Amino acid sequence: MYAVRTGTRVNLDGIRARGWRLLISAQGVLRDEGFEEIALDNGAWTTRNAQPFDNKKFALALNRFGRRADWVACPDIVFGGKRSLEFSLMWLKHVQGATERVLIPVQNGMDASDVAALLGPKVGLFIGGDDTFKETTAGIWGGLCRAAGAWCHMGRVNAKRRIWIADAAGCTSIDGSGVSRFAKHQPRVNRALSQTSLLVEPTE
Repeated sequence: MYAVRTGTRVNLDGIRARGWRLLISAQGVLRDEGFEEIALDNGAWTTRNAQPFDNKKFALALNRFGRRADWVACPDIVFGGKRSLEFSLMWLKHVQGATERVLIPVQNGMDASDVAALLGPKVGLFIGGDDTFKETTAGIWGGLCRAAGAWCHMGRVNAKRRIWIADAAGCTSIDGSGVSRFAKHQPRVNRALSQTSLLVEPTE
């Protein structure tokens, strides 16, 4: 479980006490809040209504956190389909040079044949897209990643139902902002996690 970075001390204390990791957005505040285990999101979701993608902010975050991150989400276009993949591939080699593991976001309109040949221990998938796409295709992406020994992450997982969907799909990890914004959500999410077999270590 990765909790989206927050500056609220009480919430951070709860995240840390539960052994969750921290997800830093490249388009947000670039602080690790003292967490050793982190991942770096490109921030496209939080800035999806702003154009164009802020290359400079992403490059700064990649330089600061890339080497120690569990993974880095390659830049993408939210709901952008094949255009999103093309954009991610433009960045792929650059991101690979700055981190040990890159995740390519999958979006509405993409299918298995678009990404299967790219996957391996150092290139995995980040399940994005809208709610319907995320939930109905999760098993496809999880299966591809398992076959390739690749990491599979699902974004925006804030409720028990989606935690179970991610687990059934074989996702390696998930993230959520609810536990970062509201401390009262943390015990509920923790209980749901305890009922699953979600992995928190690389699959290689």
